[in-house]
Order: sequence, then structure tokens, then C-alpha cells
Amino acid sequence: MKILLLSLLALTAVGARAQSIANSPPPTFDRYTWAGGNQDVGISMGAFVPMNHFGYSPGDRSQRDGNPGYSFAVDYYHAVRGNFSMGVEGSYLIRQPRTIENATPDSVIYGTSILLPSNTQVQGNSRNLMLMLRLRSTGTGWHPYAIAGLGVSQTHLEIDDVSAPGYVWYAPPTYTQSFTLVQGNSTTFACTGRVGIDYTSGSGVQLGIEAGYYHIPTSTYALTSAHTYLSSPPSPNFTNVNSGGDGISLSARASIRFGGS
Repeated sequence: MKILLLSLLALTAVGARAQSIANSPPPTFDRYTWAGGNQDVGISMGAFVPMNHFGYSPGDRSQRDGNPGYSFAVDYYHAVRGNFSMGVEGSYLIRQPRTIENATPDSVIYGTSILLPSNTQVQGNSRNLMLMLRLRSTGTGWHPYAIAGLGVSQTHLEIDDVSAPGYVWYAPPTYTQSFTLVQGNSTTFACTGRVGIDYTSGSGVQLGIEAGYYHIPTSTYALTSAHTYLSSPPSPNFTNVNSGGDGISLSARASIRFGGS
């Protein structure tokens, strides 16, 4: 009898516990939710200083592939946990034309066998789309932050060769003073690292500045058929150009914060 009574009490306890679990709310798994839901959309613009060099293959790489230009970007961030936010950014980096005197491709390849004195003009741009991770404190007032991004880039390179005043090239059936040697695009991965500081007002408006580095690997661009007019006979080694899109950016950023608790 005593054993039967203990068994009944145990079954009653198990049933009560099962009923309690069934009536309890499901777990929330807070670590997987987006903390607070704070979001911000921003736009930035500033200066971009190219750091890559270009070179004919084979040849030296002593010249920058553009002069300082401009940077533009739009971004969106959403808080994921604590001071971390994830987002996406689209940016456009412009390299202004750079003129290199007496740097003809044939002078690089053939040494002293230069056909005509000429200048080379190099310019380009990069269009980037990246996933971003940001570490930034929350609330109003001044806030330093750090950003890392990884994505893809499409880089455009254009190189024109212009003969010196008083000289022309013979490009059958006409004469010309300039050739477009390279005009092409290359798609590759890209990454960036930046730091900044901004001020957040009580209304959610954020204003700040940031500086950083973009890494866009070197790609190979084929020369146009115009290069055959620059050397006689055409060199089998003179067929392409190597150039990348690395550079330093310094930008002002404005954004608006919304959502959250």
C-alpha cells in the first residue's frame, strides 16, 4: 500500500509539472533578436586619394593611376546587439585624370626607341557594394566608431596617349594626336576599414567625419588595337596594363536615426 501511495504522488507531481510547462510562454531567445531596433540611413561625401600604381606588362609601376578625386556613399545600419550594427553600403570612388609626361608605352618597352614624344593620361572610378559591421556606442552626444566592410567592386580604367605639340601619329587612313589605349572594367572583391566620430542630437540627426582605406586588388586590362600604332613592329609583350583601386578616403557623413525602443 505504501509503495502504491508513493507512486500516485509521483505521477501527480509529474502531471502538475507537465501542465506548468504547457502553460508557460515560449522562450524568447533574446540573443538572436535585434537589440532595440535602432536604425540609421546616411549619406557621405568627401575626398579620395588613389594609392595604386599602374604599369604596362612588362614595365615599371612608378606612376599613380589617377589624381585625388571624390568619394560618395549611401548606407543603412541596423543594431544587432549592444554596440554592434550590421548594414549595407554603396560607394562611388572617382580618380581624377593624371597626366604623365613622356611616359609613352613604347618608352617603357623599348627604352630609347621612342617613336614620338607623348603624354599619358590615366583616370578611373570604382563602384562598390559591401556588407558592413559597425562598432559604435549608443545614445545622444559624441560617439567614436569603427567600421569594417567586405563586398564586390567594379573598377573602370581609362588610359589615353596624347602626342606632344607638333607631332601626330599615322593611323591609317588618317593622322591623329591621341589614342585610347585602355578603356575597360574589372569586377573583383573589395574591403574597407574606417574610423570616425559623430554627434547625435536628441531628434536623431547624426553628423560626423570619418577616414579610412579601401582595398581593391590589382586587375589586368587589355589594350585596345590602338597600341599597334605606337611601335613598329608591335611588341608581343606590350598587350595589357595592370592597375588597382586602393585609396584613402576622408568624408563627412550625415544620417538620421529611427526605430528602436
